[in-house]
Parts: sequence; structure tokens; C-alpha cells
Amino acid sequence: MMGFSQLERIKIAAKALQAGVIDANPSTVWYETFFPFTFVLSAEQVWTEMPTLRGLPAANLTDAQTNAAANPTLIEDLSDTAAATELTLVAGTNFSTYVTYETPGDTSSTQMKNWLLPQLVPQESGAPSNGYSIQLYDGDPDAGGVLITTTEGTTGVGENKTVGWVFNYANGLLLLSADFYSETGIVAAAFTPYVVGFRYVGKTAGDSGAPEDAEYVTLSADGDLANARVLTEGTGIEITDNGAGTTVDIGLADTGVTAATYTNATVTVDEQGRVTAAESGSGGSTGMRSSFIKPEGWP
Repeated sequence: MMGFSQLERIKIAAKALQAGVIDANPSTVWYETFFPFTFVLSAEQVWTEMPTLRGLPAANLTDAQTNAAANPTLIEDLSDTAAATELTLVAGTNFSTYVTYETPGDTSSTQMKNWLLPQLVPQESGAPSNGYSIQLYDGDPDAGGVLITTTEGTTGVGENKTVGWVFNYANGLLLLSADFYSETGIVAAAFTPYVVGFRYVGKTAGDSGAPEDAEYVTLSADGDLANARVLTEGTGIEITDNGAGTTVDIGLADTGVTAATYTNATVTVDEQGRVTAAESGSGGSTGMRSSFIKPEGWP
């Protein structure tokens, strides 16, 4: 008895990662597969300021630090050794998996996701912005911790070459191979990993952009804004919506009275104080006659 064979696992993974399709039939190839390969992302990991971020390539650490300093609401700079983040061992993983928490060792604290992957910000040449790369240390780098290079723990050559450790930038996870410790000479029980690098802290799909309990004035009812007030036209008022990204104009509606100078005029005024009718009278009297519409509620 056995589960998926090695070949079956390879074929499933190859279809999903290379072509974006998936099924468990090892006899079909990617263009014969019915279903797309999709996955669910949490809203806070959908970055909505990518155009701005892509305009900030970093060929080296200095460039990355400069970009972060100029854009603190977009990039969090954790590259200084004094700001190094200690990782926490994930229970039950046999010293193979570590995770970044805001409070190391406290699994109830916030997981530090959204580390800035260099490949997401290509340089003009197309090369990754390696200035944003994380660096891994055994021990606190601000207190004598030792740098672990990307090649440490690597075994094999050519197509058989495989690395000893991987950092998953999206989730802040450190993944170690089964022979990482034997290859590096690090004692598993004494390993205390730290990383330095950069995190994306810009807007995400999880940002509603509007607090639900705030009060808003809108031009039409919106079910997502329970406290919104809808702006409507009162008597003699006109509202003109000039479209998204422009203006909303509020003004007085025309009454139909011709703008002019009237002599011995007879004038009609409504409850809002507007002249709704006017006509010149005959000569002889220098006074002005007017009629007034009594507002409701007046004695």
C-alpha cells in the first residue's frame, strides 16, 4: 500500500507551477487538463501599491535603505542588525521550520508576513532588486551572531544541486533541509535564527479605505456604509455630479425670472426668499409693489 508515487507528485506539482492547471491524472499533460490551479490569499497579502513599489528598484543595500527612508508608509526597513527579527521554532517540525512573529516565541502575536521579495521589484536590466534580500544569522547579529550565506548547506551539483535553506518571503518562514545541520555543523537545539531585511507595509486589499463606523455624505445609498447620509437636492437647489475624479457642483436652480432691472416692479417671493416672478409696472408711482408667499406655520 502506498500514497501518491514520487512521479505522481512531480507531475501534479509541474502542472500547477509551470502551467497553472491541476488534476491527479499522471497520464494527462497540461493542455489536456480541465481545471486551473488556484489558491486563496488573505486580503492583507494582496498588495495594492505595486506600481509605486516597482518604481523603487534597489541594486544594493544602500539603495534599499534610501528607498525605505523616503517611503516609510510603503517599505519597513528591518535591515539594520539592531532591528534584526528573531524567528520562532514551529512546534513539531523537528527543527526544520521557523516563523517570524512580532513577539518572538509568542504564537498569539501577529505573524510578520509580506517580506519584500527582490524578484517583485526588477531593476531596469530585469535582474532582481537584491538590495531587498533578507540575510540569515545564527544568533543575534547585533550581539555576535554569525551570517549564514545562501550557499551554506547546499549539496550536489548541476541538476542535482539543492539548497540547504529557503526563506519564504510571503509568510516570513524559514525552511531547512533535513541535512542542513549536518552540512553546516550547527547544533539544531542551539540554533537561534535571526533575519534582517525589508517588509511591504503599504496598502492591501484588506484595507477598506473607510472605517465602517465613520459618518459619510454620499451621492447615493451604499449598503457598505451603514452610517452614510445621502446628499439630496432641496427646494431650489441643483446638484451636478461631474463624474469620478472630478467635482460635485451645488448651486441655485434658475427660477425663470429674467435677470434685469425692473421699474415699479411687481415681485413674487417664495418661502425660500427667491424672486419667482417679476414685472415692471406703469409709471407714476415710485414705490414697488410685491407679493409674498406666507411660509407654512406662520400666523
